[in-house]
Formats: sequence, C-alpha cells, structure tokens
Amino acid sequence: MIEILNISGILLLVLYLAFVISILIGLLKLKSGNFLNEYYISVVVAARNEEKNIGSCIESLIAQDYPTEKYEIIIVNDRSEDSTTEIIQSYIGKKGNLRKIDVQEVEEGVSPKKNALQKGIDGSTGEIILLTDADCAPPSKWIREMVKYFENDVGLVAGFSPLKVRGNKTGIFIDFLYTDALALAVSSAGWMGIGRGLTCAGRNLAYRKKLFDEVGGFEKIKHYISGDDDLLMHLASKETDWKFRYALGEDVIVPTFVDTGFGMYVNQRTRHASKYKFYPAGVKAAAAIVFLFYFSIVSFPVYMAVSWDFLWAYPWIFGGKAVTEFLTMKTGAAKLGVKFRLKSFLTALFIHPFFIVLFSILGVRGKFRWKGMDFRQ
Repeated sequence: MIEILNISGILLLVLYLAFVISILIGLLKLKSGNFLNEYYISVVVAARNEEKNIGSCIESLIAQDYPTEKYEIIIVNDRSEDSTTEIIQSYIGKKGNLRKIDVQEVEEGVSPKKNALQKGIDGSTGEIILLTDADCAPPSKWIREMVKYFENDVGLVAGFSPLKVRGNKTGIFIDFLYTDALALAVSSAGWMGIGRGLTCAGRNLAYRKKLFDEVGGFEKIKHYISGDDDLLMHLASKETDWKFRYALGEDVIVPTFVDTGFGMYVNQRTRHASKYKFYPAGVKAAAAIVFLFYFSIVSFPVYMAVSWDFLWAYPWIFGGKAVTEFLTMKTGAAKLGVKFRLKSFLTALFIHPFFIVLFSILGVRGKFRWKGMDFRQ
C-alpha cells in the first residue's frame, strides 16, 4: 500500500508539473497589444439590484480615455427591485453614448444573465463587444488598451479582474483571496499564451460581435446558469478559427469590489467549479490532474498520521508544487502588471489545496446561491 501511494504520488507530481510548466511557457510567450485600429466599441453591462455599485461603474465607463464618438455604453437593467433603475436613469443624457435597456422577464430555462447580455448585445452597434460587471470599475485606459489586442485574426481578448474588498480589510483570508484570483488569471493567461483556452472572466472580457454571431450567441449554452464567458470561449474555440489573447498591464486590470465573506466566496467558487463538467475534454483532463494532485496533498498527511507510516514521496510532492508555483506565479504577476505578494503566496500554498478539493466536490453537486437565489447547475 505504501509503495502504491508513493508511486501514484510521484506520477501525479509529474503530471501536475507538466501542467504548471505549460502555463509558465505560455506566460513567457505573451506579448502586449500594439494594434492601433480604433474600432467602434460597445460596452455592455448587465445589472440586477446593483444600487451600491452601478453608479461608480458608470462613472468609470464615462471617463474612458477613448473618443466618445467611437464607443457606446449599454446598461441592461435586469428586473432590478432596488434603486438601480433610478440611478442608471440619472446618468442618461449626461453622456450621449450611454443607453439603458430594460429586461422585464426571462424565458423559463434560460440563464438570467445570459438573457440580459443577449439583449444588450442584440441592441449594440459596435464591432467589438466589451463586457464588465456592475460591481467593477475599469481604469480609464481600459477600452483603448484592450482594443490594441484585436489584430485581424484575433476574436477574443480576456483580462484580469481581481477581487477588491471594501474597507481595505486585511487578514489571512484577504491574502488568500488575492493569490487565489491571481492564480486563476495566471493559468488562463498561460494557456492562452500556448494557443489554448482554459477559462476567462466576464468581468473583463472582449470579443468581436462577428465571433458572437458565428457561434449563435448564447443559444447553445443558454440553459447553463453561468458560463457567459468561459463556455462561450470554448464554443468559439471549437466552432471558429479566431485566435485568443490575454491583455497585460495595469491599464487593463478591472477590479471587482465586494463585501466579501467566507459564504460569498464559497458560493462563487462553487458556481465556477460547477461549469467544469461542460468543458472540453482537454480542460477536463487538466482539471482532473489538479484535483487528484491536490487531493494527494491533503490526504497523504492524514494517511501518515493514522498509519504511522512515512511516505517518502510527500516532500517531493509538496516541494515540487512550491517551487514551480512560485516561479509561475511570480512570472505571471509581472506579466499581468500586479505585485507578487510573498506572504499571500505562502498563505495560499498551504490553504489552497483544501479549497480546491472542497470546491471540486461541491461543484459536482452543482448547488450554489447567487444574487440571493438558489440554483442547481
């Protein structure tokens, strides 16, 4: 039994190292955008009960360093029951390129957010669609810099969207959130660097309207509660020849402002994990390797404590994880234009495996809470 565990642990380490090294190689291949065509842009934001956030989001979009006549802002008011509607309306007329679309109902079996985004995109006139969320505040050069990645053969550009906790809170959990978000972005950027799509976030995403039309919009994935971002990306990868890019630098980082708590984080990550069952086979295989490797990180110490047997593979497993993740995360942070926080990295180094295992299990169940409602995916 001991040798079986040792051998399986080393095998998982080799597979995991191959995965992480592929990310590192991809990161080193990433280049900044330098295409200077000023496309006409449609920024689409879906908002439901976002009275705390929508004002600052609109302010940031109005203040973009991009010609006013070259972009429009479309806020889709998705059946809001608070003062979101009134706040949006108060901005109409202040900027000529700001419009509001109201959603009154959602067809049964259709994802509410995809329904709202579809309405917004259908009503848009831009060649490029830029997406963010109502609780985000894109920096002033966001549009200008994202557009630079749309060379003639590029159909989709993803960007980093870290969580920003209101009130400048600090602590172990906040440190963990920072590195967790960075790790996901680094993985996504690295795989795009080698020409593959892993995941992306709709909080900071852009694609050609032509790409959206070519895959039939959200029609083929409309019944999944989430996935308006990564599932669409995988659909485009399968059905089109467009290339994907990952945007680099602080000018394209779109922070998401949250009143965070452990319950919110668990629901968010469970919602994200529940989509992996719909991912392509290659991504599923990578996810399975990560899960099994992290499961060994979590379970091997338990086995050793119970059986009083030492597994010689464990120091290699944990050491290999620490070294490769350190190099990849440090490289990724530099590429994305954010600070690499050693303290946060060390915190996540020990905590992250437990959460990966937990969310993988919860994701299989597919039950989560989002926007005050319970869902099963």
